[in-house]
Amino acid sequence: SVHSIVDYCRADIKDQLAAAYQMNGGTGAFDLDRDNPAAFGALMNADTYRWMKTQLRNLGSRSLLTDNTGGWNQSAQSLNRAQCDFVENHFYWDHAVFVNTPWRQPSFGANGGESWFRAGGGTLNKFALGRLAGKPFVLGEYCAMAPNRFRADEALLMGAVASIQQWDGVFRYAWAFTHQAILNPNVINYISAQSDPFAVASDRAIISLFLRRDLAINQPRQTWRISRDAVGAYDNDAPLKDALWTAPIGTSFDFGDPSGANPFQRRRTIGTLQGEVLGDPGKGTLSVRSSKTCGVIAEADQQAVAGLLTVTPAITRAVVYATSVDNRPLANSKRILVAHLTDLQNSDTTFSTQERNYLTGLGTIPHLMRNGAADLKFRLFSTTGLHVYRLDMAGHHIEEVPFQVAGHDLSFTASVSGPQGATMYYEITKR
Repeated sequence: SVHSIVDYCRADIKDQLAAAYQMNGGTGAFDLDRDNPAAFGALMNADTYRWMKTQLRNLGSRSLLTDNTGGWNQSAQSLNRAQCDFVENHFYWDHAVFVNTPWRQPSFGANGGESWFRAGGGTLNKFALGRLAGKPFVLGEYCAMAPNRFRADEALLMGAVASIQQWDGVFRYAWAFTHQAILNPNVINYISAQSDPFAVASDRAIISLFLRRDLAINQPRQTWRISRDAVGAYDNDAPLKDALWTAPIGTSFDFGDPSGANPFQRRRTIGTLQGEVLGDPGKGTLSVRSSKTCGVIAEADQQAVAGLLTVTPAITRAVVYATSVDNRPLANSKRILVAHLTDLQNSDTTFSTQERNYLTGLGTIPHLMRNGAADLKFRLFSTTGLHVYRLDMAGHHIEEVPFQVAGHDLSFTASVSGPQGATMYYEITKR
């Protein structure tokens, strides 16, 4: 995008862009944080994209093409996105900012080490409204970056948002960068999912909720009509941030209320109309329920309920989810995977602040998981023939876990501390 060019190009190129703006009737400084320069830059971007697309089509390319994927979300960019085959964007939470050398310490998180759920969805609000009615939407990259201690939240957050918004695809960036990294254990290194067990655990929930369509939200789309003549530097940010969690949202030059009235309404808590997703960003709590996957984000000593799952974490906050392995509803599934996620870091990781938002040393393996526990209760159709097991990271049973049965309720305690190190996975089986 022109915004990226202005940020990173040479001074003489910036001067040429400013001169072109003035020659086309622009007034004042060529500052892309102002409406008129932003609109001019977007139109120039659209001309360039149209030329490139024409060249590719003339070469016989039939690939779907898009542009403006770098995270900028000014409303003016819709002028170019309107001619793309689909709309794509990239989402990172707490992306590392490197003080001296790229991908080396020291570094700090761009979002201060905080939870993007507490932040009301972060920039996903902008991405959601950047979707244009009638265009497919793809989140081409996503990652809640390590060492953010809340990154396991994305298991439910991304699964819920992608499902509610009825997006067409979401892709994690990235699995690994070398074949050696795939074949060997590695330190958690900001962005590589292969080296971060919490990224893998999160994707298991996202795949179930979104890709398997466990969380099928069929709310009608809410479209905010915008004018081609009025777009500018203002962000495509949901004017009321909780709209992200209610129904599919987007903008359009051609559809929606002709008056341009804002169609979104604010509520104290967020969630879908039928209660499949309910949350309170101020408290940092969330519940997601479907017939095949249920989960919660909950603080220590606070009971949370998601469908047939009741969770009470102890010692520390936790993300807990249960998903059917055999694709049956959880209530009568014969294999249920349960994840209990607290915090995970490398050994000997060092920070310069108590808030752990300024990383000075990446550390080494093995990974360390913060100690914690959670009392779990499941309401099942039948409690006969049940077994509960701790799992290792490959899914093997390593210990049978004691449990209690009362009527249709199965209860057990998930604890990080286990006989062979930390445990984050359990399996409930029925024979």
